[in-house]
Amino acid sequence: MALRIMRMILGLVAISWGIAALGIALPWDTLDTLFHNFGARTLTHDPMLEYWIRMASGAYAAIGAFFAMLAIRPERYAALIPFAGTFLLLEGLVLLYHGVLLRLAPWPFYADTTACLGGGLALLALHHATRTAARTDS
Repeated sequence: MALRIMRMILGLVAISWGIAALGIALPWDTLDTLFHNFGARTLTHDPMLEYWIRMASGAYAAIGAFFAMLAIRPERYAALIPFAGTFLLLEGLVLLYHGVLLRLAPWPFYADTTACLGGGLALLALHHATRTAARTDS
């Protein structure tokens, strides 16, 4: 049961990060509309800003792929689960600090922060399940 829950959490995290892959290829006008829907002001197109957004999108998509790999075979990658949980916790703290500092509106700030902190805590709490499953497979 714990392994199923861990797979579900890892899968949700993979989707949450992996959705950023859209930012690699979507036209700038579409990205600007999406940013606006998430609370940003309309962005003036700047080639360097577009480059950074697409670069960040690629990095986030890679993080999503990493979590997808863990979701597919958490027992095989049991040693990486604490690292993944710690990563999410640290990212959640960064989001919390800067979200409060910048006085961001609740959406999507609360959702992002809660997903990282909650996902990280859950992975750290459940990682013993993958260790037990890995020992059973050996």
